[in-house]
Amino acid sequence: MATTLVQVTFDPVENDVPALTASFDAASLLVVKAVDWARAPTSYGDAPELNFSRGQGRRLSMRLHFEATARRPSVQPDLDALVRLAMIINPTGPEEKRRPPMLDLVWPAPGTLPAFRGAIDRVTVRYLILLADGTPTKAEVDLEMEEASRLTFVR
Repeated sequence: MATTLVQVTFDPVENDVPALTASFDAASLLVVKAVDWARAPTSYGDAPELNFSRGQGRRLSMRLHFEATARRPSVQPDLDALVRLAMIINPTGPEEKRRPPMLDLVWPAPGTLPAFRGAIDRVTVRYLILLADGTPTKAEVDLEMEEASRLTFVR
């Protein structure tokens, strides 16, 4: 099966960090919505009574693809920009900036996929091709995000 690559833009809500556009494997896009339920202490049997506990944001995962071109001979600058989106905006600045940025995912055509706002919580880089001098020319990134309405810093 051929891989279909689709573009997505990671657009920081704060203007402290630049946006990044990347391609992802359409078949790798996964959105999971979980709900917390507690089993009632008086439940018996195989179908217990459930008590709603709380809502959770959706989790999103995707595999991004980066490949060098004649104009961009290394994928490392793009990988660095992506990892920067998972790093603290300003570790010594005001408390509201002592966290990674909130991101809006911008799909190629508005309204085609569900809107998603949240933060990156895992970036796994897999280098696929390195030149003899160590320059990375092809890489895949497994990215996971968690939906959020607000991000804060906790001491």
